[in-house]
Amino acid sequence: RRGLLTCLTNPKVIVFFLALFSAALKSVTFVSMFVFMIECPLIAGTVFTLLATLLSHAPVEQCLNKYRGFITKSMGIYLLAFALILGLFPSLK
Repeated sequence: RRGLLTCLTNPKVIVFFLALFSAALKSVTFVSMFVFMIECPLIAGTVFTLLATLLSHAPVEQCLNKYRGFITKSMGIYLLAFALILGLFPSLK
């Protein structure tokens, strides 16, 4: 429950969806905009809730703690590579 509440009240999530809606909903009908505004947070909320539930189980948590350093370094390298690719090839944005 605490994870769901954290996700729903996270200002970054709210800003993300506002940015997504403003970029994706420039010339659509009211009905499709309404469906999109209901569907998108519902799907994301479901995925985040399932992920939080899965990652909070003791065996999974122990495995994550065991490989925390590797995961952190790997994600850092991935994000740096992604930033370099976007910086070197601006047409991919």
